[in-house]
Amino acid sequence: LKGSTLQKRDGEPCQICAPKAPQVVFTKVSKGGREIYVPFEDGQTAAIYEQAMKNRPAPWKVQLQAIQGKLRFRVGCNAVSMVQRALGTFPSSLSREAASHENISFEWRIVPHIEKQTANFSKLSFTSNKNTQPAAQPPNFSKYKLRPEQLRSLAWMLSQEASIDSFMEEEVCESILPSLNWRAEGRVRRPVRVRGGIIADEVGFGKTAITLGIIDAAPKVNGDPIYPPENMMEGLIKTNATLVIVPGHLMGQWPREVGKFLGKSKRIVVIKDMNGFNQLTVKEVQCAD
Repeated sequence: LKGSTLQKRDGEPCQICAPKAPQVVFTKVSKGGREIYVPFEDGQTAAIYEQAMKNRPAPWKVQLQAIQGKLRFRVGCNAVSMVQRALGTFPSSLSREAASHENISFEWRIVPHIEKQTANFSKLSFTSNKNTQPAAQPPNFSKYKLRPEQLRSLAWMLSQEASIDSFMEEEVCESILPSLNWRAEGRVRRPVRVRGGIIADEVGFGKTAITLGIIDAAPKVNGDPIYPPENMMEGLIKTNATLVIVPGHLMGQWPREVGKFLGKSKRIVVIKDMNGFNQLTVKEVQCAD
């Protein structure tokens, strides 16, 4: 069985089917002669959330009736609740944005349940940028220049950052009825912008330099970054910084590479561990490149 269902007009998931997760709040504590902010789960909202989760509508309802010597067996599936649960897994601000989009889809189905079922994903394919027109040298690459093949990769990266293409992001909520070995699935799909990709060049090709190149060139080529609407920025810090996540053994290499290619044109913040994160200030985040 399968079908589709509709979403509430205001875009919010049903709070009965998909209760809001408890809030995370921060408190200031003194440690080692300094004050730090420590996150913790708000106890009051956590208790409300736990009770709401217990009271959610059951995905399945099974009825047995004896009528005039005959046994009637009925199975019901709450498809609306299933898709609402799936929608509730999106971040709240994004779920509102998604549900207001005319192309958002809400679907459900009932299928035989198979343990350890493997999904069939298409094979990742590699494309070539040999015919791509090279980009200009990044503005602050004054001493060390990118090679022609690196400039072609940079041109592709810049085009990806400016892309308006979309792919369908989806969330699925499922529930199993063991007595019949059925599985109910509620699926929510929404189009999201694709900005990014994978640079799959060989080791030593200079992917770090190309990445620094797009950080340097993007503001000039593509303009200012696109921020979410103001109503989705509550509790967030606006910054133009690029977050670079690297393995621990490369924590020293990246700052050196920034200095090598970009000199002192960029303000960087290095966070090696939670101690460094606790010492980070809002101003540092706002001023970082």
